[in-house]
Amino acid sequence: VWIGAGALWARRTSPLALALAAALVVWLGYAALGVAYFWWYLAVPLAGFAGLAAVGFPRLVKGRALYVSVALLLVGVWSIARFLYVGRWQQDTAIFGGVAEYLRTQAQPGDKAMLEPIGMIGYTAPVVIVDEVGLVSPRVARRRQQGAGWYADIASAERPEWLVMRYGMFRSGTAFAGRGAPFRNPAERDSLLAAYRLAMQGEPNPGENSLVVLRRIR
Repeated sequence: VWIGAGALWARRTSPLALALAAALVVWLGYAALGVAYFWWYLAVPLAGFAGLAAVGFPRLVKGRALYVSVALLLVGVWSIARFLYVGRWQQDTAIFGGVAEYLRTQAQPGDKAMLEPIGMIGYTAPVVIVDEVGLVSPRVARRRQQGAGWYADIASAERPEWLVMRYGMFRSGTAFAGRGAPFRNPAERDSLLAAYRLAMQGEPNPGENSLVVLRRIR
């Protein structure tokens, strides 16, 4: 990586150098902001580091034997790692895919849904996302910076037809991740949830991070 960075610095205005630099800026942003680690966030920074390593590798070593050994290393690692990725895919499909399919069939196009795990649900269901994290709803991020009660305030202002909540938040009002308590007190939580009914519970014995779906009744 270091050798690759040095080589690209000499031609730092090239498209490759600028692209890899942009990927590493994302990584520095994560570090500066304290972004929680999830593997999908690593894709862009990892591409940057892998690109630097690819540029530096031929300058570090010579000979076919090393390339063969690296190829064997990759094959050996992925003969095991693929099961980890397949397992994660199956878990995500079970947790998020079920909710996505439920909203795809039950939600009306244009319904608002307030949720945190956008990906599979936002892609599949015909809903307008109100994003708990603030990735696509900057107003949520701004409100969260102001402290406790952000979930109740946003839900009251947006009046989403659907709430997709982690079971821990549904049961006790505890935030899954990020800054600020969702509710100022239990009474505020109860007042908000009184306007909704439980529409779907994905697992018979849900854990704290399992998902539940609530639908507005008034």
